[in-house]
Amino acid sequence: MKKIVWRTDSRVFELSETICSGGDHLETLSAAHEGAEEALRNAMGDRGRLRSTSLYTWEDEEWARRAWALENKAIQSKGNKKYLYRLEIDDSDIFHRGDVNHYTDIGDALRQSMDPSKSIQGYLNGNGPDRDRHSTARFEILVRKALVLEKLCPK
Repeated sequence: MKKIVWRTDSRVFELSETICSGGDHLETLSAAHEGAEEALRNAMGDRGRLRSTSLYTWEDEEWARRAWALENKAIQSKGNKKYLYRLEIDDSDIFHRGDVNHYTDIGDALRQSMDPSKSIQGYLNGNGPDRDRHSTARFEILVRKALVLEKLCPK
């Protein structure tokens, strides 16, 4: 079954182009996110292969647009920009679907020297957010490849 997802990316893709991961994103993460990423990779048992080789997409258009605006605001002073892509994926190309709120909670737990295992399992199991901490789910879908349907340029 086909599904529409969203992705922010600084790479330029053409309509109808099939895109894949640009490589491991670990070196692009802030120090605050490195611990959460390492904890997830260790818990997945594949030495990080799935997370390092997947194309990251957003399930929700509204959240993708918010993330896109924040990312562009952060990089525009350096003369950089990101595009927002509307993509089509096939169910057979989905590796994992997880709520990024759990990722945030993993990082928070690590910074406070607390046990992040509940949040790690929440992400790995594809659970929605802890409603005591987050009002809205932010699901990312890790995929093998996706088809570009639309490219939006920053203002």
